Amino acid sequence: MRTKAIALLLLLAVAAMCSAEETPKPKPAQITVNVLGAVNKPSRVTLSKGATILDALASAGGETTAGDVVLRDGDTINVLKALYKKD
Repeated sequence: MRTKAIALLLLLAVAAMCSAEETPKPKPAQITVNVLGAVNKPSRVTLSKGATILDALASAGGETTAGDVVLRDGDTINVLKALYKKD
């Protein structure tokens, strides 16, 4: 009987310790994209949801000397229409 009482006390102590631990905070929403081509670190990068192309480019170390991201007079920027509903 004494063994059962000790086991019960140990079980209650462990349960109390487990409930006292901090609940992990949820990670902010993230996205993962591939940044390839004339960048310093072509790679798959993880960014916060809502990040921009400039954020992705910076995460890949920026463009190399062969990269060309400078706008010139007469250039056209084509932003594609989203194929999915934005959150």
